[in-house]
Amino acid sequence: MLEALQGGQGNDINQRAYDLFVTLLDTGMRLGEALSLEWSDIRLGQRSIEVYRQKTKIVSTLPISERVANVLERRMCFQRPFGEMDRPVRVLRKAIASTCNTNPRLVAQRGTATVHTCRDTFASRMIMQGLSIYKLSKLLGHASVVMTQKYAHIDQDRVADEARQILDR
Repeated sequence: MLEALQGGQGNDINQRAYDLFVTLLDTGMRLGEALSLEWSDIRLGQRSIEVYRQKTKIVSTLPISERVANVLERRMCFQRPFGEMDRPVRVLRKAIASTCNTNPRLVAQRGTATVHTCRDTFASRMIMQGLSIYKLSKLLGHASVVMTQKYAHIDQDRVADEARQILDR
């Protein structure tokens, strides 16, 4: 997916789509949250973003990865981090569809990939790396841990593997 957008990195629209994709993938923000970011929400020195979650009326502090820090530094010349993004959002949606939704068997098994899949991927990565469901719910801005439980199956798989390793010693 990154390669699909990087292929046209000389193109400003593709670059903006790439920047948005990396930010969504590494922060777990909803598309609307990223598009409404203001520079005052971003603390590059502390490597964090303050996100007001319109959906739940919660403010979340999100960590900024090195990739996102590079994206934001590159975008400093713009009035807003992700303003004027209509065409890049269309390019991003098209890139996701053309790279992720081409295998009918996988689509039937996992569902159609969308921009929101970046948020799901972020959550899955956090769980697989050992972040607790409670902490993940805070990062995602969920009003309750119950909303975050859909990612628990990943943790349960890891728990089963760890238990199997202990039993096989």
